[in-house]
Amino acid sequence: MPGKTYRFGNALLLAALLLAAANMRVGVSSFSPLLEEINKSLQMSDAETGLLNALPYFLFSAVALLARPARGPGLEKSIALAVLLICVGTAARPWAGSFLLFGGTILLSIGIAMGNVLLPALVKRDFPRHVTLLTTTYATLMTLIAALSSGLAVELAAWGAHFPWLPGNLAQITDLTNSTVPAGAVSAGSPAQGSALNWRFSMTFWAVPAVVALLAWLPVLGWGRETKTASKNVAAGHCVWKSPLAWQIGLFLAFVTAGGSAAFTWLPDILESRGMSEEDSGWMLSLYQMVSLLVGISLPLLAARLKSQSSLALASGLICAFGTLGLYLHLPFTWLWVSLTGLGNGAGFILALAFIGLRARDHHEAARLSGMVQGTGYIWGAITPPVLGAIFDSTGSWDIPLLFLILAALAQTWFGSRAGRARYI
Repeated sequence: MPGKTYRFGNALLLAALLLAAANMRVGVSSFSPLLEEINKSLQMSDAETGLLNALPYFLFSAVALLARPARGPGLEKSIALAVLLICVGTAARPWAGSFLLFGGTILLSIGIAMGNVLLPALVKRDFPRHVTLLTTTYATLMTLIAALSSGLAVELAAWGAHFPWLPGNLAQITDLTNSTVPAGAVSAGSPAQGSALNWRFSMTFWAVPAVVALLAWLPVLGWGRETKTASKNVAAGHCVWKSPLAWQIGLFLAFVTAGGSAAFTWLPDILESRGMSEEDSGWMLSLYQMVSLLVGISLPLLAARLKSQSSLALASGLICAFGTLGLYLHLPFTWLWVSLTGLGNGAGFILALAFIGLRARDHHEAARLSGMVQGTGYIWGAITPPVLGAIFDSTGSWDIPLLFLILAALAQTWFGSRAGRARYI
């Protein structure tokens, strides 16, 4: 019976872990497709919009650097708090104008950042024999749900606009009445008549899976599981900032994040500047995401069978560089180069998260390494898109930004090959 109880507890904890991971990107990915509608509704400036886009990445980095590793059963409580912040931030931010939009984004970003740091430590503590498989699995799940939320964001907003009783439609009328739109445009018919999209409903909808994840964590909060003895390095105050291997993992994630955030922000614009239609460039971004998902389905099992993941990390960078080179040279078969870029970047992101657990001796060290790696890595996701955009504005060409991304992919190759070696920090 004790064995059955333990297995049931592990299964429940695993389910809670995966549900938490599923909410670690939704708040960011479901926002971008609605940005134009939000700007019209709230009359935000370009500076406010740019800040809102960059804010999550800055907070991911800042919180990861400042977070103190949770110990023992504090891991469960800390992750539950992270999911709670995601719930509150997601539910609150579409309401009361730009104040709650920024405030809710800050709350959910802090929650996501906490989860980013703590989930690898939980995997290391409770599933030490399956670190590679579980880390790559939950990273793939994060990517899958993020892509799903991005694809459904506009559909949910359009669906919600057809029902006057749904939250957001009355607020939508208030926005339009207070804006420069003539009052007559919203005086008759359903609340949806003034706007084709109920963006508030679409954004609030994603609080539902966050609530489900929070409920899944409640049963495990009081378990008080005993923790394993910390490694000698951790007990002695081992500093991950002095470890060359830790820096190699951090820089690997940094260059992966730089390439990924640049692709999500600028890939359609790059392709449109080369003569592709707006609709087709949008499909190319969808293709990029889908290829990233497909590699995530197969990578967990493959990575788990290898003692060293250096070859996989090296291949991810080379494939990404080769795909970006095809875009730079404007070669035929654009879909092929976009697919290769998505393949390399998607594999690199999943491997970077896996390295956190694989290169730590125990969950205490994993938490410290996670904070260091993600704190130094995610900041690149915040600064790369605006820097590349500024270069384009000054030169009128995407050639220099694409050359930068090729160099970033080559750096990903080098640091990944070093981070993938089977050793501890």
